[in-house]
Amino acid sequence: MPHNQKKIWEKTFRERPLVLKTSEFAKDCIRYFPKKAKILELGCGLSKDCIFFAKKGHRITALDFSKEAIKRAKETVKCSVVKNIRFFNQDINKKLKFEKDSFDVVYARLSLHYFSIILLTKLQREFLMRWF
Repeated sequence: MPHNQKKIWEKTFRERPLVLKTSEFAKDCIRYFPKKAKILELGCGLSKDCIFFAKKGHRITALDFSKEAIKRAKETVKCSVVKNIRFFNQDINKKLKFEKDSFDVVYARLSLHYFSIILLTKLQREFLMRWF
């Protein structure tokens, strides 16, 4: 992702009002998840979908390349009743360091469309080979 995109997202997450309305996409996807799934969320933003998943009993590892998004997401989760979310400031362009069989589900709502088909293919291969 171009460096200027990172600056744009840092500013966006710093200024965006905190609205925790679960996305319709998350509500639709959850029916396909195994019970008590270990979920990797790519591009978690302000955490609205991962909080929804956590409240349903799933364990979430949430990534975002925006430090501001992670900071605000952690603050939000502190105020909620969920405890089963771990946040990491991580650029998915870089190698992700998780053990094999770490996740049952990889969830991404608005992050993957920023990447080239070459990077998406690489990520997909890594997800399938390393974590499932």
